[in-house]
Amino acid sequence: MWFNYISWTIFTVLAIVGIIYCLTGVFAKTQTVKAKVIDKDSFTSQDPRYSTTRTHYVLTFDCGDKSRKFFVSCAVWDSARKGERGTLTFKGESFISFE
Repeated sequence: MWFNYISWTIFTVLAIVGIIYCLTGVFAKTQTVKAKVIDKDSFTSQDPRYSTTRTHYVLTFDCGDKSRKFFVSCAVWDSARKGERGTLTFKGESFISFE
């Protein structure tokens, strides 16, 4: 009995947190800031169901007040250079462009 109550409580809390997280990204305003590339990282993940691997590319930007990390495409990651300055455009946690 208690197990079911605890399970549903945890499920409900996680569902609410997930919905809030998704909505903040959907309704976030697009921002454009001056930024500098401070780090480039990549890592691979494996999907055991299909025996495939995927490479993920991450750029870290110094936006003045704080640093921000974004998943980017391989092409964007390849063209970015540490120390490069430009204009970063993003929406919530989603990268849009860096020029």
